[in-house]
Amino acid sequence: MQTPVPLDPIAGPVILSGSRAKATGVLARASLQQGAALEVALRAEADLGALLSVRLANAAGEVLTVAFDAGSYPGFVVDRSGTRGFRHLYWVDRAIWAAPSGTTQTDMRIVVDRSSIELVGHGGEASVTMLQYFSSPPDRLEIVAERAAVALPALMARSLRAASHG
Repeated sequence: MQTPVPLDPIAGPVILSGSRAKATGVLARASLQQGAALEVALRAEADLGALLSVRLANAAGEVLTVAFDAGSYPGFVVDRSGTRGFRHLYWVDRAIWAAPSGTTQTDMRIVVDRSSIELVGHGGEASVTMLQYFSSPPDRLEIVAERAAVALPALMARSLRAASHG
């Protein structure tokens, strides 16, 4: 079980907050502060079969995706295949974590900085950390429901300031 460290001491401006009614399509979107780290925390209630994606993108067409799939094989996916800043021969582009069959409700906490992405989800049971490299920083955040409807009873996205040591 993972317990995320509170990031309130380095919290910057809140970008998104509140809840979103059950729907498909774009549930939320926001512009991102250039070069700032980001935290996204949400609770999701999905219809069976839904795919909820949290996407960071830039004008160059690069996309980094963290998704919760409430389909036949539920779970989380972190997909960095859409970024082009750095590649390595032995890297895999996707990390997955399988949830119990029938899972349609979960939580996600995502932290992204210049070169890494971390997901803690499903009450701390799911944990994924990966390196990621955009060729230019992401400038927008989108949260999208596909295949079936998803509600977000709680949503918060905020910039994070650099932590100082000393």
